Amino acid sequence: MAAARVRAVSRILATATAATALLAATAAPGAAAANPKIAFSGISFATDQVDTTTGGTTVTLNWTVTDTSTTARDLSGSVYVQRYSGTTALGPVEQIRFSLDGGWPVVGPSAGDLASSSYAYDLLVTEYGPAAPVTYRVTKITATDDQGTTRTLSGDRISPAAVLAATQSPDTAPPTVERVWLAAPTRTEMYDAGSGVTLRYGFQVFDEPGAGFWKGRLVLDGPGTTEIVTPFTLVDSGDGYQLCGSGQVWGDIWYVGCDLPVALPAGSPTGEWKVKALSLTDRAGNTKRYTGPLDAPTVRVTRDEAIVASGFALNPTEVNNWRESVPTQLTFTASGVQGQLTATVVADGSCSAWNQVLTEGPAGSYTLPLIVGRLNTSCTVEGILLTDAAGSVSVYGAHYGGPALDLRVTRVPDTAKPVAVSAALSRTEAAPGDLFNGISVDVVIDDVTLAEVNGFSTTIYNSAGYPVGGANGGVHVEADGHVSLPVYFQSLPAGTYTVGFRLSTAADNSSYWGYPNGSTPAPSGPLVFTSLPAA
Repeated sequence: MAAARVRAVSRILATATAATALLAATAAPGAAAANPKIAFSGISFATDQVDTTTGGTTVTLNWTVTDTSTTARDLSGSVYVQRYSGTTALGPVEQIRFSLDGGWPVVGPSAGDLASSSYAYDLLVTEYGPAAPVTYRVTKITATDDQGTTRTLSGDRISPAAVLAATQSPDTAPPTVERVWLAAPTRTEMYDAGSGVTLRYGFQVFDEPGAGFWKGRLVLDGPGTTEIVTPFTLVDSGDGYQLCGSGQVWGDIWYVGCDLPVALPAGSPTGEWKVKALSLTDRAGNTKRYTGPLDAPTVRVTRDEAIVASGFALNPTEVNNWRESVPTQLTFTASGVQGQLTATVVADGSCSAWNQVLTEGPAGSYTLPLIVGRLNTSCTVEGILLTDAAGSVSVYGAHYGGPALDLRVTRVPDTAKPVAVSAALSRTEAAPGDLFNGISVDVVIDDVTLAEVNGFSTTIYNSAGYPVGGANGGVHVEADGHVSLPVYFQSLPAGTYTVGFRLSTAADNSSYWGYPNGSTPAPSGPLVFTSLPAA
């Protein structure tokens, strides 16, 4: 009886244990999916120390990322490396991006999958650095999967610490710069409505041989005691190149081209702004302040307070420049002018003007000619600069950073087609051996189009209507309206042939004569050529 009870208890325990095991087996995946974890391991350099006094080299940085998620399919993150001189951080932080779906410049895994992926990156250790001992340290590592699970380690939480000691050639020379220039779209005169304006400066920084460029500051000296200081740093764009200001620098820290925007804040005074100083610092901590000569032109910022112009207009706004350059007139009114007024017009390449001293007309009106070039379809005025004898300056148009001017002149349209008055073949018959250079169609045109006739084609057809030769290209019509159109062919068996021709204008309007597909008949009758039998 007792034995029976023992067996019964054993069966109950076995059943309970199996149920518990089944519940655990069922719940475990759900628990893992609900609480996935990312972890890092093996964060280390391939060596603890390196000597680059005879030349730069690379040292491999390794790390492994694990993710317990059962639903994630991708993972990405970054490793951050900082160089130190003693305990002082020096130079920029290098961000190394990695991803399971890596592709340059993102590092892909050297082995593994989402559950455990390993990575390797060759860190550049330059030949030159500060005189004091240098270490490269991993300061932070972060990773996120496509389900939102994320993990970050930084500082002392990275254990053991990933540290590389480097012995480098001492760099004691600061970066150098040859000159500073104005970068487009900045002009030597700029408009500011009072809300502020951005000036752009370009310059080239050199630090070879050396540790490479790091950062700097550009100082602008404005009217009165106004000064604008703009710091900038060479940074990684994340797309395989670096940025200095807004200029792309393709992978070179020793020859750096910078395109630096400098914002003059709202309410900045008008007048002259010039480069006062440029400070440059390299990755070894060497700094030099350059004060000149930097050659950057002075920028005159104006709110158009002294010379106030308005009513800009072009007359006419449509011109016939099909065959020659023609003028249009730019008119406006201006007040506040002291002495002579000089105007400079900036237009697109389709038209031109010159600095002109203007004569004041009735009610403060001014007029100056603008030449629209031959064949150009339109001309747009992009900027107008006005100066007077007192040195006052006003600028108008997008060229100077102001509102765009609605000043555009267009070419009058031409839809007329060429008209041929007469046409005749240079020869109407010949034996095959007598035709060395083909024949020609001598045409007289009625010059009724605005656009000149400048193109042609000819085709010679056999009796079955198949083309057996011809020519095409540009053509020049003589002053009396005559033009000769060549017709080339290799051989013409004995028989009768018909020639058709086309004329086109610079407006792309064409007329056709003598073609077998129903085009206009040749003006003087069919152009028929007979190839005689061989003798």
